[in-house]
Amino acid sequence: MEPKDITVVCCVEAGPLELMAVRMVESLRRFGGRFSRMDVFAVTPRFGAPLLKRTRQAFETLDVHYLRFPARDPYGWNHFMNKPRALRKVEELTQTECVVWLDSDIVLLGEPEGLLLGDGEDIAACPSDKNLGTSGQKDENEPYWAAICQALKIDMESLPWITTELEQARIRLYWNSGVFVYRRGFQFSSSFFDTCAEMLEARIASKNAGIFFTDQVALGLTAHRKGMGYRNLPYSHNFILGSKLEQPVSREALKQARICHYHDFMWPAHFDEMRSFLDESHAQVSQWLKGLGPLRNPSSFTTKVAASLLQRFRKRKFDRIAEACKRF
Repeated sequence: MEPKDITVVCCVEAGPLELMAVRMVESLRRFGGRFSRMDVFAVTPRFGAPLLKRTRQAFETLDVHYLRFPARDPYGWNHFMNKPRALRKVEELTQTECVVWLDSDIVLLGEPEGLLLGDGEDIAACPSDKNLGTSGQKDENEPYWAAICQALKIDMESLPWITTELEQARIRLYWNSGVFVYRRGFQFSSSFFDTCAEMLEARIASKNAGIFFTDQVALGLTAHRKGMGYRNLPYSHNFILGSKLEQPVSREALKQARICHYHDFMWPAHFDEMRSFLDESHAQVSQWLKGLGPLRNPSSFTTKVAASLLQRFRKRKFDRIAEACKRF
């Protein structure tokens, strides 16, 4: 397997996500080494304001295939469904052996060689942190996982145990869904979408997270359901920065990082802190980011108003569904 056998997919919508998606792809083209020429699809998989002309021009310059289509399912209110929806569409259009999902709040720091699947490996993702995972019967998240597995007709005891990167906690199969790679032959994206939909229709919520992280919980459960051989991606391929991170940032681990999931660290409040970390470990990336500056919302006033109204409408729907859920 070679990088040419991989298609990259990300999501983009009008607003800050435009800058994030462009930066993610540019970092891939600049710092991805032999992975830098992978095919990339940026997808807008539901109704919303059009992208800026300069965003579309940047995609052309970066050789990005841009897709836009309305959601033809009842889950347009839930932004977590954008991921499986976008993947499902791209799977119809590409013939590469594998597909990689990258969240838009990501920058490539070097060659992501861990994305190459080996024999017997059908999917790979990183158990970056425990988050909503469960370490067993005494864990506060265990009732939620038991309810979800029952709704999906999965024997929870059949789930493999894995170890998180940050806490070194032993948990049932649960990955961070910001970065993952899988083989197309399993029709994974359609099953991923269906699993997410089943979870929403079951009206089950976590007492700690509500119906957030639907896609993240569904990722490993879908792979398990389909009997896919898995490998845990190393932390270097989903290195986390963010203001809500409870553990101190390991500068030694950052030196080995190839994919950085920066969350809110690209915004003005934390941008200088992010660059200070990268100055020591990835000076070229830090200098490139210095020239770009922190993230902002590039939309016009009119687009911001329209986006705010649409977001309020979707949030009301999201809240109504969440309130109808039983919490575990």
